[in-house]
Amino acid sequence: MRSRYVHIDGQAVNYLHSGRSFLPDKRPAFEQGEMLVFLHGAGENAAIWRQQLETLGREHSVLAVDLPGHGRSGGTEGLESVAAYAEFLAAFVHALNLRPFTLVGKGMGASVALHFGAAHAKRLRGLVLLAATANPEVSEEMLSSWRDVMRGRAPQPFSKDLFSPSTSFDVMKKVWTEQVRTDPRVRYHDLLAWSQDDFTDRLVDVRSPVLVVAGADNRIVPPAVSQDLCPQLPNARLEIIDAAGHVTEMEQPKELADRIDHFVRSLDRET
Repeated sequence: MRSRYVHIDGQAVNYLHSGRSFLPDKRPAFEQGEMLVFLHGAGENAAIWRQQLETLGREHSVLAVDLPGHGRSGGTEGLESVAAYAEFLAAFVHALNLRPFTLVGKGMGASVALHFGAAHAKRLRGLVLLAATANPEVSEEMLSSWRDVMRGRAPQPFSKDLFSPSTSFDVMKKVWTEQVRTDPRVRYHDLLAWSQDDFTDRLVDVRSPVLVVAGADNRIVPPAVSQDLCPQLPNARLEIIDAAGHVTEMEQPKELADRIDHFVRSLDRET
C-alpha cells in the first residue's frame, strides 16, 4: 500500500491507497473495480485495514484514511464529535473528487459512516459496518481507565477483552502495537465522543444498501447489538464471522475481505 497526504482546512491528512500514484499534487488513479473507503475505530489508524486493502486492492480501488490526530495525519487531538468526523470525511472525499464508493467503518468509524450515509447518500454505493451500534455504550470503567492513562496516572491497558478466545497471541501483539501509536488523549476523547452519540432516530434516513458485520465473540459491541440494528435500517442485512472479537479486521482478515468483496459485487445487481 502506498501512503500520501491531502490538505483539509490546512491540516495534512494521511491515507493509504491502492493504484498508481502520480506527482504530489495529483490524486491517485482510482479506476479499478469498485471504490472502497475505510474508516478506523476510536483511537486507531488506517493500518488496521492493511490486510483488507492488500486483498481487495487487487481488483478494486481502495483507500483508508487516518482521521485527524490519528496515525500519520496532522494534529494532536481528534475531533469533538462523531458528526464532526462525518463532515471531515465529506471534505476529504470532496478533495479527492472520489466517484461513488462503498464506505467501510468499524466501531466509532461505523457511527461516522451512519452519519455520512444519512447526510451524503448520493456519494455512496453502500455501507459496510463492523461492530456497529446506533447508541454506543462505552463503559465508565473504560473511560476512566483511558482518562487515567491520558493524565499519566496509569500505563496503557492491553486488554484481551478485544479478542475472541481463539485469537492467537501474535495477532494480539499486532493490535496492541497499533494501539500505542495513538496519543492516549486522542483515544480518550474518541471514546467520549462515541459514547455521546445517539443516531437511533436517524437510522431511517440511511437508504443505501448496508452490510452489518459482527464478530461472534465481540464483547465490546456484542453481536446481539448488531442484530438489533439491522431491522432499523431500511436496506440492511447481518453477517456474523466466527472466531472474531472486536478486531475482526485483524483476527479474520481474509474472511472479512471476502464478505466485503461479495457485498460490493452484489451492488450492481441491486442498483
